[in-house]
Amino acid sequence: EAARDALLFRARRDSLASPTERARIDSLEVQEGIPSYTAWRLTLASRRREPAPVSLDRLAAAVLRRQHVTAPVAGPDGLREVLDQLAGWTLPMPIWHEVLRARVTGYRESDLEVLVRAGGVVWRGARLGGRRGVAFSGAESAAMLLPASMSASPSDLAGRVLSVLRSQGASFLMTIAAALGEASWKVDEALWELTWLGRVTNDSLAVAIRPRPRAAAPPAHAGRRPAVVGRWSVTPH
Repeated sequence: EAARDALLFRARRDSLASPTERARIDSLEVQEGIPSYTAWRLTLASRRREPAPVSLDRLAAAVLRRQHVTAPVAGPDGLREVLDQLAGWTLPMPIWHEVLRARVTGYRESDLEVLVRAGGVVWRGARLGGRRGVAFSGAESAAMLLPASMSASPSDLAGRVLSVLRSQGASFLMTIAAALGEASWKVDEALWELTWLGRVTNDSLAVAIRPRPRAAAPPAHAGRRPAVVGRWSVTPH
């Protein structure tokens, strides 16, 4: 009876298993001392873990769930989860808010500012044709996930601003201007240039949506200070 069962098992195995699987079963049985039936079950378990084709509708539904479009999340943790999923994607800020509203219940634009100010999320500016775009990433993985900065060489003043930030670390605009002995409005213009080259970031998103600073200060207001935003730093690379 045992011999008959063994023959029936092998016939079933040979009819269902591929040549590769049969060789694997024989190897497990002979080299590892695993009984044929156990080896067959291990092979079946391995096959069940392999990807199987699905319809386009099922695939689309799974992607929408995974991206929280049909299964929204909520709160700061949910917002961070969505940003982690989309890390490195570059979009204009107005579109970012639309994307996040579709995925995070009760999302407000100020919620994103809070995450950035807390230091857990880093952003990098980039040019998208004639538009400005922003990419986000968790601070711990920003060097790996944020898009590379543009290869264009910065202006002389912008290069000096970079040197100050590399030596002093995160700094406010007025601190950078004082270190360089330059007017704050000139340094502000250089920081704008560096922002959209992807070279510097800020711990506030306000600079990602503000208009371009004046190219020169009007004579009557030469001593006027630009609007104060957060601290500037070199983007992770």
